[in-house]
Amino acid sequence: MQVRFTQAARKHRIGKGRALAAMNNAGDPVVVPAADGHADDRLVFVGNDA
Repeated sequence: MQVRFTQAARKHRIGKGRALAAMNNAGDPVVVPAADGHADDRLVFVGNDA
C-alpha cells in the first residue's frame, strides 16, 4: 500500500514514523470512496487512544 502524506500533515509536524505506527495499531481501515473520478479512495483508520 502506498502512503502519501499531505502538506497539512507536515505543517502540523506529524512524524511519518509515528503516523505509520498508529496506522499499524489501529486495526482495519474503512474505505471512503473518492468524491470525484480524479482522486484516489481514502482509508480512514480509527483506533483507541492509549
